[in-house]
Amino acid sequence: MADGTPGTPVSEKAPTRILAVAREAGLPEEVLRDLVDHPHRTEEILRDAVGDLEADGRSDRAQRLVEALRDHPVSPESGQYASIDLVRMLDGSGEDAAGARADRILEELLRPGNLLEGPADVLAGYFRRAENREKALYCYNIASRGLLARSAESLAGLGLVDLVPLVGRARVREELGLALDAHDRFALAVVERYLRENSDAFDWDGESPGRGGDGFRPEASEPVQEVRAAFSRESLEKARSLGLLSPETDGREPDAYYLDTERALRGYSRKHPGTPVYTLLAGADEIAAFARDHGLDPADEATRRAWAQDRRDDFWILPWPPERNQRCWCASGRKYKKCCGSPAHH
Repeated sequence: MADGTPGTPVSEKAPTRILAVAREAGLPEEVLRDLVDHPHRTEEILRDAVGDLEADGRSDRAQRLVEALRDHPVSPESGQYASIDLVRMLDGSGEDAAGARADRILEELLRPGNLLEGPADVLAGYFRRAENREKALYCYNIASRGLLARSAESLAGLGLVDLVPLVGRARVREELGLALDAHDRFALAVVERYLRENSDAFDWDGESPGRGGDGFRPEASEPVQEVRAAFSRESLEKARSLGLLSPETDGREPDAYYLDTERALRGYSRKHPGTPVYTLLAGADEIAAFARDHGLDPADEATRRAWAQDRRDDFWILPWPPERNQRCWCASGRKYKKCCGSPAHH
């Protein structure tokens, strides 16, 4: 099988081959029984198992399971999701050979006519966090294909969740300085209406830092909500090369960096039990530019906090902590309960 191409959809023999990989990975007996008794849930069971293995620090075994999902996908979409998971793992290894393989997989996924809508939305988020807006837009165009085939006016009955790919497309086009089309204007209007209707959750005491008044003030009055920023996985290496990480953080593995952030979030929440907490992943270039524009120290945690406060109406802000079965805020691809929210890390 070529590096970038997931295998053929699962056959009658494939579960046995996947089961062999699962046994080799040392999965518990109850997981193995689930794979035998519920072959239609193979992808769900193995994805949960991948999260468990990664949370336990057994990333090599987790990668082997992802490779098995990719070699024997239960559907074309599941094969592409597994490919994207594999890219994340290879990128996180920091090895040149692994990075080259990740590039080959991405190249195949991006081959014209290959990428499917659901995986395209996930891959768009990957590229957006890596600040590769051109590729993010390419993926968002694919993810929004069904929505773009309809007139903007006909989308009025859809909820915000249904419009997420279209909102991502509009935001990236805006960031690239492209003229907004009718779908962009519709998507951004939906977000604006959502924020207005939920203004209680996005309100602040006192004047917002960086908006009006006597200039930027990082130490503005206590907010009704707390927004904490962390560097995205895709920009962590760049943040390190630009000297944006503290001495305590520099050199640590990505998962350790996000666990440190999780502990800081828990500490803040204990001290301020009535304050809603949100997270926002930042690009290295975004923080560096913000610090330069406002005369701040780019490596200071207070600068990231000020940047996050200034973007408190950003669509990509996530409430913390997520629900246990939701994706973790750190964008690992794992469920929160299997990642930063695992009891093993408390």
